[in-house]
Amino acid sequence: MHTLLMMVSATALAFEVLAIFLLVGFGLVAWALPELGVELLAAPIVGLAVIAAGFQWLTPILPPWLTVVLLTVGFGSFSLWRAWRTRATLLLGLGRHGGEVALVAVAALTFYWLLLVPVFGARVFTLVSWPSDNIFLYAPSAEFLRTHAFNPMHPFAVVDNPTTRYLAQAAVAFPNSVGPIDGALSFLTRWEVRALFDPLNGLLYALVVPASYLLLRSLGLSRAVRGAAMALLVANQLFFWVMGNAFQQEMMAMPLFIAALALTIDAVRGERPRPAILGGVVGG
Repeated sequence: MHTLLMMVSATALAFEVLAIFLLVGFGLVAWALPELGVELLAAPIVGLAVIAAGFQWLTPILPPWLTVVLLTVGFGSFSLWRAWRTRATLLLGLGRHGGEVALVAVAALTFYWLLLVPVFGARVFTLVSWPSDNIFLYAPSAEFLRTHAFNPMHPFAVVDNPTTRYLAQAAVAFPNSVGPIDGALSFLTRWEVRALFDPLNGLLYALVVPASYLLLRSLGLSRAVRGAAMALLVANQLFFWVMGNAFQQEMMAMPLFIAALALTIDAVRGERPRPAILGGVVGG
């Protein structure tokens, strides 16, 4: 496949997934934060956090794709209602900070493309990371959870195959956090798990860019400093090493942790309970 076509396909996938995250997360951001300018960068990360929590609670009884659909319909309806209620604040915030939000989005998209350079080099969407947990654990688990719920406490859930035995063991330390997001989005987007895995990892990691920008803003740093920090972040080789090792749980946890920290700082500085609650939701 031509590199340019792969970039277009990967970008289209990213926008599909981000649309889901935004629908789920925007309403909570609009509820918790009084301004809707740069704060909009938190919406996809909040959406990711809600969906991840939904997987932990509902994977024992529902296939993950159905969890995503239910959360998108429920929280998406709330988001649309909040968007209408706060339309004046939203338009004002976009007018003041739309350019800033767009620049951060471009930086995140650039980071996303750079993380996928090994995939583009392979000329095919497949598992090109270092052959580790991605091949032996994550991808098989996601393939199983693509169409199945999984309750390790059910007597017939763990049959004699490596995938269900691994899921049962992982449920003790990482309850329902291995495989459901890949399985759900594979089912909904019709991308095969092996093709989806690396672009999804890159997208999860690219969310570190808006999360870090929000954190630096919460700390009171200037736009110039924030911009320089984003450039250094995109060029940081540690991220490419983690991407190459396919550490998906770490990639998902990092933007959640950073965004939760930013929301907590905002809550403490402004003495406002709602950002603190939202920070707890994202970080919890």
